[in-house]
Amino acid sequence: EIDTKALAYAQRREERCLDALQTKIENNRLNEKRFNQLEREYSQYEQEIQDLNKDIEHLEKASKEEIVELRSKISSLKSQLYQAKKD
Repeated sequence: EIDTKALAYAQRREERCLDALQTKIENNRLNEKRFNQLEREYSQYEQEIQDLNKDIEHLEKASKEEIVELRSKISSLKSQLYQAKKD
């Protein structure tokens, strides 16, 4: 003879375990979805940082070239001033 109380208890316990397992599976899916989203964001930020670094390098190079150009103009103006004083 089957113990119906024990069987009912075992079935309820099995249902609780299945519910808990289903909850864990759903949480894992959500975590995986969030993880994938974070990976995409990370890649975007990484690319943005690389782009900004290139921009900075370009600006630094342009600034150095501009400084050289301005020094040349100053030198030229000094020469012109010297010539004007001389005349």
